[in-house]
Amino acid sequence: SEHQKNCAVATKYLKQIAESSPSISRKLRSGYRRYKSGQYEAALRNYMSAAEAGIELAQSNAAWLLERGNCLNLDKENCVRASVRYWKASTRQGNMEAGLHVGDFHYFGKLGVVLQPKQLQATKNGSSSGVVGNEKSKLTSSNDGSGLKSSSNSDPLSTWWPFMIEYITQPDVWIARSRASLVQMVRTMMRWGKKKQQRKNQNTASTNDNAGVIESSNQNVADEQELSSEKYKSCKADQNAADGTAATACLSDVKRQQHDDANKDSTLRNKTSNRNNIRSTSQSFERDFFSAAQYYRSAAEMGSPRGNYNLGFMYEWGLGLKQDFPLAKRHYDLAADNNPQAELAVQLTLTSMKLHERLVKLCNWWREWNSSNDHTSADSSSSL
Repeated sequence: SEHQKNCAVATKYLKQIAESSPSISRKLRSGYRRYKSGQYEAALRNYMSAAEAGIELAQSNAAWLLERGNCLNLDKENCVRASVRYWKASTRQGNMEAGLHVGDFHYFGKLGVVLQPKQLQATKNGSSSGVVGNEKSKLTSSNDGSGLKSSSNSDPLSTWWPFMIEYITQPDVWIARSRASLVQMVRTMMRWGKKKQQRKNQNTASTNDNAGVIESSNQNVADEQELSSEKYKSCKADQNAADGTAATACLSDVKRQQHDDANKDSTLRNKTSNRNNIRSTSQSFERDFFSAAQYYRSAAEMGSPRGNYNLGFMYEWGLGLKQDFPLAKRHYDLAADNNPQAELAVQLTLTSMKLHERLVKLCNWWREWNSSNDHTSADSSSSL
């Protein structure tokens, strides 16, 4: 009897044959052995080689190692992007945990998309942006193709309460941010103290100059006070030996060298200041809630309870999606159905969501009532 053609089944079996090839198996086994022995970068090289051949296991392992900081001499930004690239490739092959990882990268702004000064100022002034530590969360203006836009300003809690929950549920996040803020504050105080001491020294020097303590009439004495190196003392020895021309040239070289050193110090201070500015600017990342929701949706369609729960949370608070309480409840219920151990957490969340929904309705009624009163007063004043 003839069998019907089925490309999906044929691709599945061909993929199994390709992944069981001796060369791929050797790389996977070698990567595992090196990982168990603590040679993480050697393990990463083996997994990356197999990942480029399309092996899902190697892609997820390489992404995990890159995310843990084994970057093979890559800088932090490129290392994160390489990790996300492998997570995305693993997601396309049906790994729901990989989809959750990509969603987290977009939700928490870990991709290193630095806000420009104008965008940063707009984010600070925007009423739809939530502030978390030194990071500014920015709602995207995209939609999902069905007319669902970003959340409006009708919810007074959506600008800060979701991120307060983040501080409670992820203490490592706010601890790291608090430590970074403390280091930055100490550095600022040290720079301020140094500048204050420099101003004090300058004031003392100017007072001594006015009092005549420092005599600047003799240029040679001034040179001796400014230059105290061994080379300068050698130049003075030549001058005492009646070699006036050589001594003068030597002194000029010393002064020129001192001037060059001062310029180098100034350049170094400028570079350090610029680096500090870049570091402080790089702490302001852009969160892409819309993209995060798409990856959470992909994981939820594969049966991930966390994907359903995260989608419910984003629908409840209007993060990247239009605020929709019925859809939020649906995803919360699916999370409890897919993972019975999460039933208590989901019930508590649903209870909190009911209070949240009532507060939103009350705020909307209050706005409509104020708006109707304003129109009534405007009509009465125009009739008078």
